[in-house]
Amino acid sequence: MTKVSDNNDILNEILKKLDMLIQIHSELLNAIKDVNTNKKVLKSIDAITLIEMPPDLRKTMMAMMELEMATVEEVSIKTGRSVSIEAYCLEQLCKDGYLVKKNGERIIFSINDYPADYQYF
Repeated sequence: MTKVSDNNDILNEILKKLDMLIQIHSELLNAIKDVNTNKKVLKSIDAITLIEMPPDLRKTMMAMMELEMATVEEVSIKTGRSVSIEAYCLEQLCKDGYLVKKNGERIIFSINDYPADYQYF
């Protein structure tokens, strides 16, 4: 009977390892899907990152944190600065990886990535 219980223990260990491999395989497939759909991974922002930003970018980023998704004009109203200054700051934040820009009928900036079929009216 010892052989049977030893074999069962070995089989249970093999099953645990197979489950772990299946989980890892699933995570890798999901990562590949994200890369293939060109989903942009945004940098996270915290208090230290905000403090280290130049003041003009910080002001724009803080406005975007409140608005989450906005046009240049909406950010300009929120900050009280000109549209051209906000356009520059928003573009810089996109280049730095903190925002996403969606070109369409109107250009929209967002802290979060949004679905490709998102429509802004």
